[in-house]
Amino acid sequence: MRLVLLLVLALSLQAQESAEPGVWLRNGLVAILKCNQPRSPANPITDDDVKMAATVNGFISGVWLTLRDVKNHATNEYVRHMAIRDKAKASGDVGTEQWAKARLWILAETAMEFDPPSNVSIDQVRAVVEKYVNMHPERWGDDEVVIIRNAVIEAFPPKK
Repeated sequence: MRLVLLLVLALSLQAQESAEPGVWLRNGLVAILKCNQPRSPANPITDDDVKMAATVNGFISGVWLTLRDVKNHATNEYVRHMAIRDKAKASGDVGTEQWAKARLWILAETAMEFDPPSNVSIDQVRAVVEKYVNMHPERWGDDEVVIIRNAVIEAFPPKK
């Protein structure tokens, strides 16, 4: 398994060196679409197409799972720090209360950055990223993680 992960990372780094980050991401999305079509003389699918599709699909999946986990962790920590703040306030511990308030502000920013439905699939996230990349060619020079994060925030804005 580690060998597979190292291979995917090496392929990813090699691909990233040859293009702007957003262009690399867009090319990978095109490869995914190509690989999802039946192979034919009109649609020859090369080993490079398959490698690129797998690399970008894995990259998007990894970023999505990380963003989701960070959001969930921030939400859980927010609840825990509310209890710390309330306990410190009740006991008159102003220092701890102020510390907890500062942490609550940071955690709230992270937890409320986006609000996806609980059952979002990787295919749906990939479609969100593909739409964002196609609609924002001016962002192709941005880091891939930033592009994916912005796509998720745009598609799943926080509830007011």
